[in-house]
Amino acid sequence: TTWRRFVWVPELNAGIAAWQANNPDSAIKAFRQANAILQTEPQGFKYLASLLYNAGQLDSAALYFRRAADIAARDDKFVQDRKDALFNLARIQHSQRHWAEAEAAYREYLTVAPNDPDGMAGLGSVLMAAG
Repeated sequence: TTWRRFVWVPELNAGIAAWQANNPDSAIKAFRQANAILQTEPQGFKYLASLLYNAGQLDSAALYFRRAADIAARDDKFVQDRKDALFNLARIQHSQRHWAEAEAAYREYLTVAPNDPDGMAGLGSVLMAAG
């Protein structure tokens, strides 16, 4: 794990640098490589999901937000990454009118962010839309 992390950090940083330089294709490539090297850190998956979302690839973004949330759930130090990934996953499912999946994602989000007004509003909206 130590050696994987040693190789992972430069790939993750290359993705961040490419993203900041407004080069999303290079950033996506770097994050994919980073994620292939080390799959115990949620950041690369979360960043990749954000880039895919911005590129209009909602299904792929949802997949990577789910992966980031699952990885983050394993360690309390990643609680903010888990919150971010779950909320974004819920919003994607909501926007695509996948009511059951959106409800499940909002409910999971609210287990880590109880009484969050945006999460509760999103869940209420989904429940109303689903009847």
